[in-house]
Amino acid sequence: MKVLLVSTVSAWLMLAHAQAFAQAQDQLDAGKKYFAICSACHSIDGSAKPMGPTLKGVLNRKAATDAAYKGY
Repeated sequence: MKVLLVSTVSAWLMLAHAQAFAQAQDQLDAGKKYFAICSACHSIDGSAKPMGPTLKGVLNRKAATDAAYKGY
């Protein structure tokens, strides 16, 4: 009985993990699709683009403080 319970719980956890991974992959794919629009003006690797500042390090950075971008 105990082995059956452990097996059942293990199988359920593996299935839940697989579903969560699939959902995360779907969100990642959607994010890449939407970022394609942003990447026309913004980079994520720190390189400068003429239309917009890089988004590298944007979290916890004060607005309009990217020294490489002069278009503010």
